[in-house]
Amino acid sequence: MSLFAIQAAADAWVAQHITAAYQADPLIQREWWYPLATSISGTEFKELQDFFVKTDKDKSGSLELGELKKAKFPGGIKLDEDACRHLMRIFDVDLSGSIGFYEYLALMKYVKLTTAVFKKFDKDKSGNLDEQEIYAALPELGFDLNMKACKILIQLCGKGLLTKKIQISQFIGCAAYLGQIRTIYQHGFKQAQGDFNRANFSKFMNLTMMLMDDA
Repeated sequence: MSLFAIQAAADAWVAQHITAAYQADPLIQREWWYPLATSISGTEFKELQDFFVKTDKDKSGSLELGELKKAKFPGGIKLDEDACRHLMRIFDVDLSGSIGFYEYLALMKYVKLTTAVFKKFDKDKSGNLDEQEIYAALPELGFDLNMKACKILIQLCGKGLLTKKIQISQFIGCAAYLGQIRTIYQHGFKQAQGDFNRANFSKFMNLTMMLMDDA
């Protein structure tokens, strides 16, 4: 059997294993981020499994906020408490205060996707994105902000009114903040995954950001 055939078999096994796990938890299947976890390859699965075991310091089989805060994400990225809290609120489906392994897989896939988008738009490799780059990057994650809402988001996640550029950890924080808004939108308006209307969500998201400006 060739190396490519072995990898294809591993990926097929992982996909089958993950699908079976999610079939036992229909709540996850209704979440907007469900497709993320089902797209994990065999190689990714092993890497994420190792990271989970390393991060689960108390060996409880789930991750709490404190453990996420202390973790170094792939690439040596550290996230602040706000970013970790937003991520927890997106992926903690049963509101237990922790995330199990399969919720964690989707969380890490989201962080990985966000990291890839950051790198794509950091064209000068400065390690920072400015307002225009952030404005252009967010739609690739499904977030269509107007410029004013984008500036509010940068202020919130950049931890200061004078912030004009953000680093990768702060960009992940932005994505986590907007991801939580999408979760609130989905649950509040009972939007099933197949019924998602991006234009309506964009109106809701931009209005939410405007309200944060007045807070």
